[in-house]
Amino acid sequence: MRLVGPRIGADALRQHPLPSIGAVSGTVDVFLPAPQVIIEADGRRWHQRQADMKRDRERDFAAAQVGVLTIRFLHEHLANDLFGCADGLRRVIASRLSSELGRSAYALGR
Repeated sequence: MRLVGPRIGADALRQHPLPSIGAVSGTVDVFLPAPQVIIEADGRRWHQRQADMKRDRERDFAAAQVGVLTIRFLHEHLANDLFGCADGLRRVIASRLSSELGRSAYALGR
């Protein structure tokens, strides 16, 4: 995930506390403050069990409640097509920054 921030041209905060209203806590792989985007890399090591996937969905929903979008990549995505992942993330970021949601969330400093 260290390579993703520079490839998308955004400030990337690694191992950042989960943005949420407090009901669910934890740390996210990468948080991009301006577009309010979380990037998670899901590997088989951490996501083999249904309980792990359930916890991830709860975290995604907690972040969504405060306007933060979570994007999840499998390890295979990042290992086999890092440039494609970065291109897609750039499009998501541009879309969020140009939308009212992205601007208002950034202005609130979440």
